[in-house]
Amino acid sequence: MGNDVSAQQDFERACSLDPTSFLSAYRLGMVYSRKKDIQNAIKWLYIAYKSAPDVTEMHHMGFGTNTIFFVGKHIIASNLGNMLFQGKQPNEALSILDRAIELEPKYPNPYMTKGLVLARLGNVPLAKSFLEKAVKMGMTQAKSALDIVNQMPPSMEDMSRAQQKEEEEFKQKIRSDLRQNVQAILALKGEGQVGVQDLEQEAIYYSCDILLHQKAEAGYMPADQIVSDIIKCITDVMQELFPRDYTARHAAFAQEGVRINLTQAPNMQQIVNRYYDKIYQRY
Repeated sequence: MGNDVSAQQDFERACSLDPTSFLSAYRLGMVYSRKKDIQNAIKWLYIAYKSAPDVTEMHHMGFGTNTIFFVGKHIIASNLGNMLFQGKQPNEALSILDRAIELEPKYPNPYMTKGLVLARLGNVPLAKSFLEKAVKMGMTQAKSALDIVNQMPPSMEDMSRAQQKEEEEFKQKIRSDLRQNVQAILALKGEGQVGVQDLEQEAIYYSCDILLHQKAEAGYMPADQIVSDIIKCITDVMQELFPRDYTARHAAFAQEGVRINLTQAPNMQQIVNRYYDKIYQRY
């Protein structure tokens, strides 16, 4: 992720020099995706999707399906569908994901994303069928998503009420925890000594703690969309509690910061534990 700034500049330059290069547009879209700039990710992935050739047999010629030289249209469509889902455009996402599946029925990613979209729309039985297909294809992340969907009631109305109740209970726990944690930081550092960096660290470490706990219970990390939703829920509460200090910019930074810590720090749980031991003065 540290090279995304220079990569963005390089791919923007490549797209300006050759607007027909679907590969450059795709790589640029994925840079924006990693930065959680959903709208720009959708924009460039759409451009790549429209420009890419339909044929999936080109990898038989030695190109592969996702290499530095070539990426299959089904992969572009799958990532575009995911970004449309994250951008709260579920119907558009379903259309693109169907096309991804049509292009390459053996590629599991669009099955999982379509399952998540259908679950969000309230069609739980059909969501389960697509997630089960992704699991059978060997996609580990789909198993965690399926476990969650299996706990949902089958009807849209019941699911909506249950989901709203569950989300509000989760947010209430987050509010209580974050208030308590920030009070502990104030007690440790002193009034007037707590800055926005402390709020940023708290949001990131608290998110890591919850996600690592879920991983320990399930045996694997939740699907990326679920990770994003959990971090967003935490940063939304942080913005509610500290509207003048913790902004949307800090929330976007948390999305990236949590992922960096989880992927680059294998001892992240120990780091989080030491952090909370310190603020609660347990040693």
